[in-house]
Amino acid sequence: MAKKRLQKLFAVFLAVCMLTGILPTAALAASDVVQYGDKDAAQEATGVTADKTVRDNGDGTYTITLSVKGTSSQSTTTTDLPADVVLVIDSSGSMADRVDYDRTTCGKKLEEKLSMV
Repeated sequence: MAKKRLQKLFAVFLAVCMLTGILPTAALAASDVVQYGDKDAAQEATGVTADKTVRDNGDGTYTITLSVKGTSSQSTTTTDLPADVVLVIDSSGSMADRVDYDRTTCGKKLEEKLSMV
């Protein structure tokens, strides 16, 4: 009897965890944080610019540099603002294919590959 009660309690706990995980994160964000629709609007409003470069090291590795610059002013308060940075690395090799097909050819190739599945 105690084992079934513990299982039910654990199931309820997991359900609450799953529901919490699917909540929109914007609902949990601080209300005084300004969100910008695009990079240009954010740069104009804040004066912050970002630059990224990728350098081929010649040995199969790459050096990725992300530089963020902005203006500063003296202040006795510190404000932590969120920054969204996403780095996606595709090591599958699929990006090495040449992309010189027109849309019709690409559609036919995709159809061929999907029909094999």
